[in-house]
Amino acid sequence: MRGIESYVIGTTTNKDALRLAAKENNISPQQVSDLQIILTDLKLNDPTKVIPSRELAECVQLALVDSLQKRYGQAKDLGSSKPFYCSCRGGDASTLIEVSFISNPTEERMLRDQRYLDALADAIVDGLKRYAQDAKMVKGQPSVSASTALNSN
Repeated sequence: MRGIESYVIGTTTNKDALRLAAKENNISPQQVSDLQIILTDLKLNDPTKVIPSRELAECVQLALVDSLQKRYGQAKDLGSSKPFYCSCRGGDASTLIEVSFISNPTEERMLRDQRYLDALADAIVDGLKRYAQDAKMVKGQPSVSASTALNSN
């Protein structure tokens, strides 16, 4: 494996996503199903809570991929908005970002390079700024997509 991917709080019926969520959270697939019921009961699938997290994940994901492709000529985009049971504080936009895989020798070596770490941090900050700018511009209205925000700069 190699690449960059982003996760947000949410539920899914996709069996592959459920298996991944179970593995990443170190729980059984049955516990994931039980957790989905609890999350649904807590209304964490409410679009007013999930959509901001998806938009945040998309902004950060796109900023990371764009920055790393420009600086290093490569960045495998594994996508954003994959379900992950993290940051359960309702109402706050949150995302979990996997920026590299230490199981991949090339990415492990890059993670030891301070310039690469700085590039990751800078890109994450850029994504956060774009998300905040979008949220401020459209306060009280449906958000602008991250791809629109990235193309407007």
